[in-house]
Amino acid sequence: MDDLVSSYASEYGLFRTDIGHCRPTGGESVVALGERIKAAASRIVSENEGKTVLIGTHATPIRVLGALWNGLPFEETARIPWAQNASTTVVEYEGGSPRLLLYGYNDYLGRLMTRMPAIV
Repeated sequence: MDDLVSSYASEYGLFRTDIGHCRPTGGESVVALGERIKAAASRIVSENEGKTVLIGTHATPIRVLGALWNGLPFEETARIPWAQNASTTVVEYEGGSPRLLLYGYNDYLGRLMTRMPAIV
C-alpha cells in the first residue's frame, strides 16, 4: 500500500479528500463509475420487478449508489460513509423509485467485522 500511495500521491490525495472528483491513472472517474453503476442498477430493477435481488459489490460502487439513493450528484460521493466489508444495505424500489431502508449494517459480524485501515 505504501508503494501505491507514493507512486500515485496526487491521485491518492484526491481519493482521500474528494473522491467524487478523483480519477485513478488509466481508470474511470467516480462520476463515470456512478453512471455505469446507475445504468446497471436500473436494468436490474427493471428486469426483476416485484422480486428480491441480492447484489454483491465493493465499497465505492455502494457509495455512489448511496449518493444516487440520497439524491446527491456523484461528485458528492464523499458525503456517503464507507460500507464495511460484508455489510448489508437494503433498498426497496417501487415504480422505479428507490427507498433506502438500511445502509452498511454490520452488527451481525461481531468479532469478524473489518475496520478500514487509516490509510484508506
